[in-house]
Amino acid sequence: MQPPPPGSGYAAYPRDDGFDDPEKLRALMTAYFRSWWMVLGFFVFGIGVRGLGVLLAVSDAQADLGAVLVMGGLFLMFAANFFIAFQCARMIAEAKGKSSVYVVGTALATSLVSPCFCGLGGVAVIQTIVQSEAKKYGLKGGFLGISKRSFEQRISELEAQTRTRGL
Repeated sequence: MQPPPPGSGYAAYPRDDGFDDPEKLRALMTAYFRSWWMVLGFFVFGIGVRGLGVLLAVSDAQADLGAVLVMGGLFLMFAANFFIAFQCARMIAEAKGKSSVYVVGTALATSLVSPCFCGLGGVAVIQTIVQSEAKKYGLKGGFLGISKRSFEQRISELEAQTRTRGL
């Protein structure tokens, strides 16, 4: 950390802003990339099971089973995406120092938004939260977000800083 420039009005001592923990940044990176599983949850349970249900509902003999499969697929999609969002939100809360209420609220909101745009709505919620926190670590997102290489490079820099401070 560099001292402030002379004449800036700030004292020249190092400040601990709390954004130098490589493990917290690693947790954010994991949540950022794990959120893409919600797209798979949408397609497997949202499209696959409901599609099978619609096919069965079209045939007269299996209409009741088709309706059950359509509703079951919808429930499974929300449940799977809630589980994925819960895991991501737990990692984010760990990195941000938030409570379990934050985890449940974020996971619930994310899973409710996840059906939008084939699962990309939930991914956008998680990745937006992670990007706002990653800015504090000095990472900047581009057009397609933050690359894994950028995360890993910053983590290795933070680990090197931690080793030199420990000596």
